[in-house]
Amino acid sequence: PQISSSIKIFKEAVQTIAEGKFTSSDLEEAKLETIQHTDIPLAPGSRGITSYSWRREGKNLEDRQHYRDQMLALTPQEIQIAVKK
Repeated sequence: PQISSSIKIFKEAVQTIAEGKFTSSDLEEAKLETIQHTDIPLAPGSRGITSYSWRREGKNLEDRQHYRDQMLALTPQEIQIAVKK
C-alpha cells in the first residue's frame, strides 16, 4: 500500500472541497451516493440484526428520512463549512 501518497491525495481532496472547487453536479452525485449507501437492500438474514441495531441506537424511520432530507438539502457553502471544521 502507498499510505503516504494516499494520505496526501486525501488531504488534497479535503482542501479542494474546502475551497469550493466542485460543481453542483459533483455535489448532487455525492449526496446520492451517500444516501445510496444508507439505503442498500438488506439480505433477509441481515434484517433482524440491522433492525435491532437501529432500534438500539434510537434510529427510527422518521429519523432516517430526516437524515435523507437534510442530506439532499445541503448547499455548497454548508459542505465547505463542514469540511473546514
